[in-house]
Amino acid sequence: MVPESAIIRYLQGDATGEEMKILNEWLKEDRKNVEMLVRMTQIWDAKYRMPHRTPAGEHVVRRRGAGLAGRRRNIRIWRYAAAATVAIVATVGILLTGEQLPEKEMPVAMETKTFSGRGTEKIILPDSSTVWLGTNSEIRYPLSFATNNRMVELTGKAYFDVRKTGQAFTVHSQNIRVEVTGTAFEIEAPDEKSITLTLVSGAVNVQTKDSLHVEQRLFSLTPGQQAIIDKNGGEVQIINIDAACYAAWKDGTYRFADEALEKIAEQLSFRFKTKICVAPSMRKHRFTGRVTPGMTFADVMKIIGISHPVSCKTTSEGIYIKEK
Repeated sequence: MVPESAIIRYLQGDATGEEMKILNEWLKEDRKNVEMLVRMTQIWDAKYRMPHRTPAGEHVVRRRGAGLAGRRRNIRIWRYAAAATVAIVATVGILLTGEQLPEKEMPVAMETKTFSGRGTEKIILPDSSTVWLGTNSEIRYPLSFATNNRMVELTGKAYFDVRKTGQAFTVHSQNIRVEVTGTAFEIEAPDEKSITLTLVSGAVNVQTKDSLHVEQRLFSLTPGQQAIIDKNGGEVQIINIDAACYAAWKDGTYRFADEALEKIAEQLSFRFKTKICVAPSMRKHRFTGRVTPGMTFADVMKIIGISHPVSCKTTSEGIYIKEK
């Protein structure tokens, strides 16, 4: 049984993130648990939530007394200090009533998938849309999508191939909200300051927010465009790229087409799990090639060396690339 205190704080609207996680795990155990919480919520709303509240946190009702027309008297009916009894009262009410709530009012049970291994993890969502999670990434989504919107939460890096159903599909990732109907795109937070959104096919609308979650800018992307979004201010830079090459990581392949070595080194650091730095004189040199799943770092350096002679030095901090 889920802790009584977590249910109470959920009904009050004060549940912590950890308590919501516990509640969601409990809801997934048995549909009867979902029905129980729905009825608790209904009884709470019907009997204990009043329209007026005093500054001290006490609920107050105003009614006209018999024979005292026009006179109002305040009746204190409940204090938060008595909240510990509410779960018991609600449970008794469940046993005495058999009413069912509409499906749309039922609490939503959530699923959380976290991937910390190498490569990618493929996830099939309830609507048959596909998501590829990158390393150290997490996605959270309902076990069953609502009829009017499919909504997921992402932390880290993921590639989405969204199934077209006629319902909106919304991704919340840090300070952006991405809305689509059916499309392929990638979201990544390459550093602490920015988020990149790359559109491969279809169309998306993006809402940015600042560090205080205040909405800043609404814009759209077309295939082959990448948005670089500042996490704090919400500023957006849109560039044209080879989106298919950029998103190839989901298949275990990293492609780079006329890309600066400095940017390639960032992808290689992610691929080989080691810090890779580039000498200042080489950072802007541009290269074209690809990294397949079975290749070693030495193999990649041979490809780069075809265009420009380079050498590598291993240090205590990682690998340092410089001109030969």
